[in-house]
Amino acid sequence: MAEELSDVLGGYGVTLRTFRVEVKNLKLHRSYSAKRRSEETDVFDEITFHGDAVLEKDSVAFIGEEQNKAQEFPLTIRSSGNSQSFKEYLEKEWRQHQDIAPSSERFKSADPTIYGFVQRVAKRLTEDPPSAMLFCSPSDWELGMEEGWAIECVLPREALGRFQDDFLARRIGRCVLSLDWVGGLVNDRHAPPVIPVTWGVLKGEDDGGYLCGHVTGFGWEVEQQEVPASVSSVPLPPADETMAVAAPGSEAESPAGNLRLISREVARLARTVKTGFALVLGLMGLLLLFGRWL
Repeated sequence: MAEELSDVLGGYGVTLRTFRVEVKNLKLHRSYSAKRRSEETDVFDEITFHGDAVLEKDSVAFIGEEQNKAQEFPLTIRSSGNSQSFKEYLEKEWRQHQDIAPSSERFKSADPTIYGFVQRVAKRLTEDPPSAMLFCSPSDWELGMEEGWAIECVLPREALGRFQDDFLARRIGRCVLSLDWVGGLVNDRHAPPVIPVTWGVLKGEDDGGYLCGHVTGFGWEVEQQEVPASVSSVPLPPADETMAVAAPGSEAESPAGNLRLISREVARLARTVKTGFALVLGLMGLLLLFGRWL
């Protein structure tokens, strides 16, 4: 089956290789919305990051259109809902977006081998709904959209919440996102990881192409922040204004010693005041004496 598919697709075959991109230029967006469907109202309080996903060596192209390869993609990472489990959230999202899923109906007129392959992929995605999608949207002049590739994925709210904390603290270093595409095709499925490959995407009738799969890893380096110089430090006073500090075990260290030191200081001050008062009286006497002579 694999060899037959490879022959039909010009050498492309299913791979177990991980699609790994470096995440750059992230910006955080918070949003709130309430969507009413029949009698239910879904409330969304989402954490969303927009940025760029960059392939270091590999590339992506439509099979048969390898002259238009892409290595950089607009990226959207958003959190799951806050009222259900991650799996329930993905199942609900998949049911609501079946119209953009790579269904087999878009390849009905294709080779039976390709049609059967797409049917198997669609079945696997229904059994295990995806958390990531790589797609190429066709141009739409009414919406002002140009043709181009993009990646969207969803992470559990708890995981993206931890990332958000480090992001707001400006501690995010290098960031890597790992994805496994269901039915991912490469031009050389036997190539080792160090050899660059082209990921091939089947182009359906009258639309763009898609790869759907799962987020298998989202890691980031946490950078240590430099400790700023203390703003509360006070310069030392001049030498003539410094105060003596009692050494451990000295008389000044004990309460009794402190009282004795205070008593001595008070006595010294009293002597100083008494001496000054006597000098003042002596000066006044001299002034009175000279006044009589004059």
